[in-house]
Amino acid sequence: MNAVSEALKNAEPADTSIKIDGKRLWDSLMTMAKIGATPKDGVCRLALTDLDKEGRDLIVS
Repeated sequence: MNAVSEALKNAEPADTSIKIDGKRLWDSLMTMAKIGATPKDGVCRLALTDLDKEGRDLIVS
């Protein structure tokens, strides 16, 4: 057994008390997808560009 599998075996269960607002999460992801959107439904937000900053600022907010 390697160190990673040993760590996973001994890991504590995740905290399941956290509640996720699915609609809010989806709306945030769709807003993020519009930042740097490309014509064929892709996204291009190169690091250290204004679009990258706009995306990071959205997540921080």
